Amino acid sequence: MDKQHYVISSPEVMANCLAAIASESQKTVLAVTIAEHKEDRSQAQRRLQYMWYTQIAKDQGHTTKYIRNFYMRKFALQIFYRDDINSSADTLDAIKDLKAKGMSQHYEALLHGFVENITSNSFNVSQNKEYLDSVNLHATNQGIQLRVPEDLRFCL
Repeated sequence: MDKQHYVISSPEVMANCLAAIASESQKTVLAVTIAEHKEDRSQAQRRLQYMWYTQIAKDQGHTTKYIRNFYMRKFALQIFYRDDINSSADTLDAIKDLKAKGMSQHYEALLHGFVENITSNSFNVSQNKEYLDSVNLHATNQGIQLRVPEDLRFCL
């Protein structure tokens, strides 16, 4: 039997897990380990990030999508370019070249499309921390005190 992991998140899930364990234990001897569930750091960072987008959007009267795109353009593009994430440096250079050639409308349209399609899922943990730190500092400078729930403090 392969190793099974169950995350007990509600009484219903617990009942189902216990039933599965009871069923398997009739077939073979089982070893059961109980441990605290720890969320993956990068998943926790993304959860904090979207919580912040929502908070900033409400504070500034924008949509969460607008805030997400604003911060992706302001901070994530720099990281994507510097670290050439997903081979994006050449693409961004080509987009910048349009602006240099006076094609501002095309530049804006392509840059907007690029920003819409990038995601912090491409970041490693340290890149995501850098991004979150930048968002937090910018929001603080705008007079917005971002909330960091106790269970997400380890993300920063």
